[in-house]
Amino acid sequence: MDLQVDVGGRRAIAELSFEPGAAGASCGFVADLELARVDHAGAKLPFRRDGDTLHLALPASSTLEQVRVEYVIPDVDLRLGWLANGSTLVWPDGCGRVFPCHPQPADGLTFQLELTGVPEGLTAVYPRQVQTQTPAYVVAWAVDEFTRIDLGATEAGTQIAAWVRPGEEAAAREGTATLRAGFEFFEQTYGAYAFGPEAGSVIVDWRGQAYGGMEHHPYWHVDVTELADQEVHLHEAAHGWFGDGVRIRCWEDFILSEGTTSYLSARAVEATSGPEAASRTWADFRDRLDRLQSGPHSKLAWFDGCNEHDVIADGLFRNAYMRGAFFLRAVEARVGRESLDAALRAVYQRHVGAAPAGVADLLTEIHTQSGYDPRPCANAWLRSETLPLSLDSC
Repeated sequence: MDLQVDVGGRRAIAELSFEPGAAGASCGFVADLELARVDHAGAKLPFRRDGDTLHLALPASSTLEQVRVEYVIPDVDLRLGWLANGSTLVWPDGCGRVFPCHPQPADGLTFQLELTGVPEGLTAVYPRQVQTQTPAYVVAWAVDEFTRIDLGATEAGTQIAAWVRPGEEAAAREGTATLRAGFEFFEQTYGAYAFGPEAGSVIVDWRGQAYGGMEHHPYWHVDVTELADQEVHLHEAAHGWFGDGVRIRCWEDFILSEGTTSYLSARAVEATSGPEAASRTWADFRDRLDRLQSGPHSKLAWFDGCNEHDVIADGLFRNAYMRGAFFLRAVEARVGRESLDAALRAVYQRHVGAAPAGVADLLTEIHTQSGYDPRPCANAWLRSETLPLSLDSC
């Protein structure tokens, strides 16, 4: 996809590419947008609207087909979309309020992005291109009075930075103090970063619509309420490996994204700040786990089916972080850190920018690397309303 956005006019042009054989039927996209024109091969392309779904009548073709969509992004106060304060918020399925998209996480996307008409005195932070197949929710930008803080380069050469607004630098420096070293830990332990030569945290204000951060690699967003929290910055950085680098196959595999990155962020805390800091992180995770366990909602973190559950309405997001992190910690205690890291590294290197993966793929790889079958442990941690008797091992 080639996406051009006029910031001042909130107008955009999306040039969508279709692989051979993808057409010949009515191709559907989520597009909650004000459409001005849809073209194919220099002529208007028939389409129809069904709610917020755009259906394109593309002819069958054996070659790459391109469609040009001109539209206006509505200037309304929504929970998802292009927010009035200049940043986008599209996770998990709000991409259609910014560009025509397939919001399902398995659908890989590469893109080029250009923002024009940025008001004088403001800076737009966004990736000019991403050549790694990644979920649609990765596409994002932020426009504000940003100052770039240089955090140095990793040994692999990735430049790490943070973008802050007036008055935020001191707290942001505290929150990103370990970011470069943590990023280097991910590169050295799991494999090369796939989203370009620069990466870092962009501080935004979601005004209570969301919390924590959003994994828009290479420039992920962190809400202003969390800008001094080192674990949040490391968590979002870890999505460059799982969640963005490795796309999940179904929303029911959400734990492979958020559970894994929660575990990885705790590992990065240990690698950068030592075991005592890691113990504090795990104690905080335990508090969060206990609060979830005492709450009124389902405690399950891994569901059957594929995209049959809504990640928000059905609560997939609620338990995946902590139950997933403690599950992997228990597996580590059982098989050893080296074997678990080998499994995570193998899944990443096999799937980054390629076919999506599911929880079952990680379980299979753990078995391959260690000889231990983690499925009973996974069922106890991820498919049970109760917690295992031991939180420290399978």
